[in-house]
Amino acid sequence: MEQKFGPENTATTPQSTKTKLDWKDYASILALAIALMTGLLSYYGRTYCDGYNSYWGLSEDMFSLSKEQSVINGVIAYLLVFVNVLMDYVVTLFYLVTALILLAMVCCLRRVRQKLEKLAQMFVEWLKPKASEHFHFSDTIERIINRLYLLILTVAASVLMVLVVAKTSQWASEQGKAIAKQNYKEILSGKPSTKPFTSRATLLVTNPSKSFDTYSGHLIQTSATHCALYQKGRGVLIFPLANIARMEIAENNACAKGKIKLP
Repeated sequence: MEQKFGPENTATTPQSTKTKLDWKDYASILALAIALMTGLLSYYGRTYCDGYNSYWGLSEDMFSLSKEQSVINGVIAYLLVFVNVLMDYVVTLFYLVTALILLAMVCCLRRVRQKLEKLAQMFVEWLKPKASEHFHFSDTIERIINRLYLLILTVAASVLMVLVVAKTSQWASEQGKAIAKQNYKEILSGKPSTKPFTSRATLLVTNPSKSFDTYSGHLIQTSATHCALYQKGRGVLIFPLANIARMEIAENNACAKGKIKLP
């Protein structure tokens, strides 16, 4: 006797469907977080680079960054802000959290907890009749107040986020200026560098009337279109890369003579 079997039931159970949806939700949240973090780091990187360039009087249009460079500079700016600006706040927060943990441990003691519960109950019993005399809450009023709370929290969180981003970007710009100021002081000090090659460079710039014009100075910034040198007594010189035939980076003479041991 031939038996016929119907089509197999390929429908997934509600539990498996729910699990797949949960994983999709997690993936969407993770992708959104990565996109926001990348955009924020790119913004910090550009702000950090603009602060560095502004110290030297360089235009940000001439020394623009790629997306990858912006993200890398953003990571550097974030680390500098964390170490130089936020470290004191983090240490203070650590001590505060430690104190709160110790306080919570003390409150877990049975006698202390009983006294605190008794004080809280006495306060509620004292406040309840006074509040009922002056206030009257209906279900409609409570719903309106709850919605107003949500609206106020949403607006406050948005404003706080804007303020945090604005303040941290200001710190990133200040860190870029601090790095440029440090480089400027190192150039003026004339102290021998511990690096095998210094920041001094020689540019051979094409000249229609001659073969080349030679410029020497400290290389402070480059981009895909321009190059900037600093010369003592003359300031910052900017050259288009299209006119530069060759660039020579000066070797550290102290390292070459063996006065400074290389790592």
